[in-house]
Parts: sequence; structure tokens; C-alpha cells
Amino acid sequence: MDALNNTHSPTLLMLPGLDGSGILFKPLIDLLPLTIRTKIAVIPTILLSGHKQIAKQILANLPDGKYVILAESFSGRTAYELCRMAPDKFSYVVFIASFVNRPSYLLRFALLLPITRIVKSKLIMQLMAKCLFGLNNTKALLNALFQALSTLPNACINNRLSILNRLKQPSIRLDVPCFIVTAKQDLLLNRKAQNSIKKVFSYHAEQQLDGPHFLLQTRARHCVKIITTLYAGLADVKSPVVPVTIDPTIAL
Repeated sequence: MDALNNTHSPTLLMLPGLDGSGILFKPLIDLLPLTIRTKIAVIPTILLSGHKQIAKQILANLPDGKYVILAESFSGRTAYELCRMAPDKFSYVVFIASFVNRPSYLLRFALLLPITRIVKSKLIMQLMAKCLFGLNNTKALLNALFQALSTLPNACINNRLSILNRLKQPSIRLDVPCFIVTAKQDLLLNRKAQNSIKKVFSYHAEQQLDGPHFLLQTRARHCVKIITTLYAGLADVKSPVVPVTIDPTIAL
């Protein structure tokens, strides 16, 4: 989905979570001002070798111009690889409940479970909803998650989980500025994963929001505030990282 043309600001390149579809971006896109152009980089439903391959495919199909990356969860490492490969193309990165190394040691055990049956069972997903969406769990969010995952081939789900399980902390530090948003009640990421991004981005600011892993869906207004504040301050070359203060009473 693209907003009204604005040639004076970078396009918001949206990198989705594990489902790769971009369906779960809807609560955020509905609230974004039309002055911010958006482009969703859908992850192809093929077996992938890793985030480097995803980043190469995105770059190969990306029109000329400057971009701000919005990376959710699974796509944090893709954002890192994009900035490593083409740092001049990206003005800024916003990481939402994301990471660049293995998100949890428990992932190795998850690979032994019938994950594809779990994520494609509406009954089981309903039981998992409180973990995923917290107190903001709604039927609309659950239906969107089920829609996003149910169309993903079983082999792709296993492939992407395997990619996450193999992730190791990168060593090359990057100078693209970033803002890191973590979830206070994130049950999917361990502390090491939450802290992994700032170790490889020289210019960073961070903020923790009260909410579950699915922040973009349950705290959409907070995330929009971060993005719009960032766009308003991009012209200030003296301060590459825009400080953002979010009113904790704002809720979707």
C-alpha cells in the first residue's frame, strides 16, 4: 500500500514478521498520515538460506530513492543486512520487538514440535492469543494473525524457524541510526535478543513500551507517534537519532 506521493521524504520500507505477508501491518497503516509513503517488502514463500538472501532480493527489487526501514520481529536481521549492503540507501531504522541474533534458546525445542499444526489451528491460536496480544487481544487481531499464517506453506514456517535458530550475533557495527522499541511483556524474546541490536548499531536510541511482543498491532498509536516524530526530525543532521517521548496513556 502506498500513501500519497511525497518526494521530499524517504519511503517507509516495512519488513514484516515471520508470516512475511504484511497483513499484520494494517492497524499501523490505517493510522499513518498519508504524507508518509509506504512499501511492504513481502517475504517470498520459498525456502530461504537466510536473511542475507532476503535482503538481496529486496534490494534487487527496490526502486531508487531513500528509505526508512520499519522492521518487525523476524525481519530485524534482514534490516541489518540491508544496511550493511547499502548503507547510503537507508536514512534510519525503526526496530519493533525485534532482534539480530537467536531470539530464544527455547527455539531449538520448538523445532521438535508440530509447529505448523499449532499455528494453523484456530482453537490453539485462540489459546495463545493472550501470550501474543496480551490484554489487547481482539477477534480482529486473532483473525488477522490466523489469516497471515494459514496461507503460509508448512515448509516455509519450518524453514523460517530454522533460520532463526541458526542466527548468531553479527560483529560488524553499522552507522545507520536506529530507534529500538522493546516490549515489556515480550514472552518470545529473551533479554540477550532484545539487547542484540544496539551492539551493532553505533547510533541508537531505545524505548520500552508496556505491551506484548505484537506491539505494532496492540500499541499501533504509540508506534505511529514514534514514526511521525522521526520523520519530523530527519532534517536535523546534527542529531541522527531523534529522541522520542511517548505518552503511556495512548492506546489503540
